[in-house]
Amino acid sequence: MLKAIAWGLIAMLLAMLPEWVKAEEPALTGRWASADRNSTIEIAGCADVAGALCATVLADRPATGEPSLAGKRVGVNFTPVEHGWSGQILTGDGNALPATITLPQTSRLELKVCMMAVLCDEVSYYRIAE
Repeated sequence: MLKAIAWGLIAMLLAMLPEWVKAEEPALTGRWASADRNSTIEIAGCADVAGALCATVLADRPATGEPSLAGKRVGVNFTPVEHGWSGQILTGDGNALPATITLPQTSRLELKVCMMAVLCDEVSYYRIAE
């Protein structure tokens, strides 16, 4: 009888958790293409930070004179927050800028990067079917 009550309480507590806590594999993981198709990134678990997600550029078409970022990790330490994920985007000069990712749809993510908390840029990426 006590065992049944305990399991009932556990089930009730789990039902109250946000969906992102329950998910075994974050909805954010996978391959994504920028809206202009100039870059493709992969979001997966960070090898050096347990529980965090990182973004690596798989392919890109840089502007003339700009270096390619293919193969470089550009997003680090993304962890779940109330309405998405929070982490940092690495700049070419080694700085880390605060960033957030939201999933308005399962097939679209919005990446927002801010400098000094007021100068922000937002980019859309679309899931690539695997």
